[in-house]
Amino acid sequence: MSKHKKKTTTSFQPMGWYYMCKNDITVDEIHDAISEIADKEGYQLEVWKEAGVVEVEIEEKKSMDIEQCELDLGDEFSNDYLQAYGVKTLFYIAFAPDIYDKCEPLLKRLVSNPGGKICADTEDFTPEIGQ
Repeated sequence: MSKHKKKTTTSFQPMGWYYMCKNDITVDEIHDAISEIADKEGYQLEVWKEAGVVEVEIEEKKSMDIEQCELDLGDEFSNDYLQAYGVKTLFYIAFAPDIYDKCEPLLKRLVSNPGGKICADTEDFTPEIGQ
């Protein structure tokens, strides 16, 4: 019997992400950007324009919510980061970490079109997806 235990690796998956875009974009543009992938995967999309929200139902009772938010994150470091990157539109993306693999193609689509980057809701905005 071996005294060595198998090493298990886990990757950190935050529950929240920021979608940072250098352009002014709307929830309709987000919907249009991800609708092809969502349709292909059988995900349901719903848009609430007045609230600035796109909801992607990934599984029953599990969704990815994309919500427009203010360009003030409440602290100097975060706001300097937004300014340095030239963010004009900011969205908060929330989903359970266990559906990350299903959400990742949607996140990557946003990064490629309409563009920008997606950063974890962590002290230093890492990990990061995109430019």
